[in-house]
Amino acid sequence: MPPTALPTAPAYIVSVKSVRIPTTEPWISRFAYHTWLDVKKGAEDDWERMEILSAESGVNIYPVPGNEARGDARWTNPVEVVGLVVGDAARQMIPGLEEKARNYPDRAAYTAWPGPNSNSFITYLARATPGLHLQFNHNAVGRDYTPWLYAGPSVTGTGLQVDTLLLGLQAGWREGLQVHFIQLTFGISLFPPALELPILPRIGWPQEKP
Repeated sequence: MPPTALPTAPAYIVSVKSVRIPTTEPWISRFAYHTWLDVKKGAEDDWERMEILSAESGVNIYPVPGNEARGDARWTNPVEVVGLVVGDAARQMIPGLEEKARNYPDRAAYTAWPGPNSNSFITYLARATPGLHLQFNHNAVGRDYTPWLYAGPSVTGTGLQVDTLLLGLQAGWREGLQVHFIQLTFGISLFPPALELPILPRIGWPQEKP
């Protein structure tokens, strides 16, 4: 869903968002996506953003206006909500997210490709936070980054994955079947049907709302 479709009634929201990075960045900007968190902490004017933007930025946690948090574009590109928690579950989740973000072990490390990067940061938060599930854009390079080996649940909460730095495999209800090669995704989604190939946009039916 676009951010303008986020619910307005809940006082607490945890939203995971994705956008294609601006073309002013290096070659990877031609297809790669950036992922971050926007959380609402009570009032509509009390939104906070958590993200890593670059090798120099480290982990950024800063306030954003409500109209920006609900804006459908960033860097002139469309924004998608790829994960959502609302209400009391979000209220209980936010303090832990802030603590985990500040203590992210790779906060001083950043490599646009293969990682760790902004997407690796969100994967870390999702794996460390029960109940926070999302479905990355398949071009979110670095989402499956691991220096050695990861074997366990996927961040969608509906699948399993095994990944090394060079090669990986992921299968689940939401993600379908994916092969990861040097952090690039080749996948087939079943519900809804779609084909996911590196660099190209998703080919098929739109994804369900988070």
